Amino acid sequence: MSRTLYVRTLSPVFIGAGAELQPFEYVVANGKLYRLSPDKVFSLILDRREDAAERFERWLSDKTRQVERERDNQRLSELMRNFTLVQFVRTELGDNQLASTIERNLSNLSLYVLSCPSLDGLKLTGRTPRVQRKKTIATALKTGTQQLYIPGSSLKGLLRTALLFAVLTEADAGFINTIVQKIQNALERLPHAPSDWHRKFFDKALEEEVFFCGITETGRIKFDDARFDIMKLISISDSTTLEPAQAGCVIPIDTYQADGQVQPQTPAVEAIAAGHVVEMRIGVDTTAIEHLRQWHATSAGGVGSSLWLKLAERFQRLFGCTLEQATEDRILDRLMHAAQKFGATVADRDRAWAGSSYPSMEKFFDQLPKISLKLGWGSGFHGTTVMLAMLQNPDLQRIEHEIFQRFKLGRSPRQRTTGERRMPVDLSNFPRSRRLYTPAITTEPHPQPIGWIELSWESLQPKAVSQTTISEHQRPPLPAEPPIATTLRHGAEVCARIVDLRTKPITVELLAVGHEGKRYPCAGISNTTGLEIGTIIRVRVNLHPKTKQVQSLTNQGIWRP
Repeated sequence: MSRTLYVRTLSPVFIGAGAELQPFEYVVANGKLYRLSPDKVFSLILDRREDAAERFERWLSDKTRQVERERDNQRLSELMRNFTLVQFVRTELGDNQLASTIERNLSNLSLYVLSCPSLDGLKLTGRTPRVQRKKTIATALKTGTQQLYIPGSSLKGLLRTALLFAVLTEADAGFINTIVQKIQNALERLPHAPSDWHRKFFDKALEEEVFFCGITETGRIKFDDARFDIMKLISISDSTTLEPAQAGCVIPIDTYQADGQVQPQTPAVEAIAAGHVVEMRIGVDTTAIEHLRQWHATSAGGVGSSLWLKLAERFQRLFGCTLEQATEDRILDRLMHAAQKFGATVADRDRAWAGSSYPSMEKFFDQLPKISLKLGWGSGFHGTTVMLAMLQNPDLQRIEHEIFQRFKLGRSPRQRTTGERRMPVDLSNFPRSRRLYTPAITTEPHPQPIGWIELSWESLQPKAVSQTTISEHQRPPLPAEPPIATTLRHGAEVCARIVDLRTKPITVELLAVGHEGKRYPCAGISNTTGLEIGTIIRVRVNLHPKTKQVQSLTNQGIWRP
């Protein structure tokens, strides 16, 4: 069994795909960012200029080399401003007519479109505001058909942190002492100059004590085997999907200090805009819990004696109920209670940090719903760790101070490298900065938080955003008469109907004369969330050079009339 969890974005949410768009990969026009399709754009260019491929390769190499070597900020800004495909066509090829054709047909030449009211961020030099153009753009996670979504793993990781926060704030003196001793032992084993790589051992110490059950192997007990992680009993699906043109945006992100100073950061990011709702399925494997309960009671299969060691006590500490009392509702309610407690604590700290320097943020925090959390990039130290829980207990606070000292946390890179002495970090004011975005360019920055979401078991509605319903995003209306290709040529883009989502890659039927009833594998779709049998997609056709038979198909996105 599983339940529907509704998630509403309260501020832009960025979950990165691990890639960045360079200036020549997009065009900004009319308040929108058009992510160009290389295949479509170069097909158009090469149809008119056969020498374009070789000249583009040379132009790209020269421009890249100039950018890497340039040290003057003004000249660098000029180089980046002209580092676009349209400028390549206009200046390198000298074809203004072709450049204008590209600009008039941006929608048809793009993989997706995002709202982009401004790619300008504020750069403050003393008290003088300067506009700094954001050039590279970090891409958001999307499905194979370029739909935005929230991965279940991201939300599960966030709820895992919330549960750990709840456990630490509810712990008795005995358990706190166990945690302190375990971290202390890890500190004593550190080398004289510990690296960032060693930090994971402190996360590991907490994880092993809270989430992992033990297993006996070769005469010793281990608490680090992922097979015995209690959180495996909880599953969270990827969210329903959102159309980028309706729910996506591009925002500049900068680092803001508590005193009002701004440190411009690059790149800008793609994000799910505020006010949009997605659905996720969250479930508890009650069958597995019942089996574990029975086996634990009888020590069947070694449960409790050589496998799943300390299961009963860790399960109860984590979920607030025994194995016998466990139900899906009880465990899910515990998750939401932990999320509410963790989110409220982070919000209080962020509100206090904003203080008088950023009054525009006060209204945001005052209006946060009951269960609100920070998700994705920009969540910050408090949103991704249990530091705020450790500060609530004197013993944990002491060991936290020691960790900061040993790893030189809260110090600048120069201070870490040179070993320059400084006063101990004031944990009550750490970190001193936040990643925020400015919705519009003004003479004074009015930054807003990023990454805040609302969770609810009750259905939520999109707020202050013009978009269609979630079901419409999941199941785009199918046109009665999709276009039928009369001929196929290599590199052409045609329509295809999805006929099987179980295969890898998926199977489609080409909508082309002479190919009726024939099925082909279609690459380019790794996540089928939001797709259904019968969906019309656009595919690029690769033909065999001699036989002219279909050699492969590559997805180009959902077809829309």
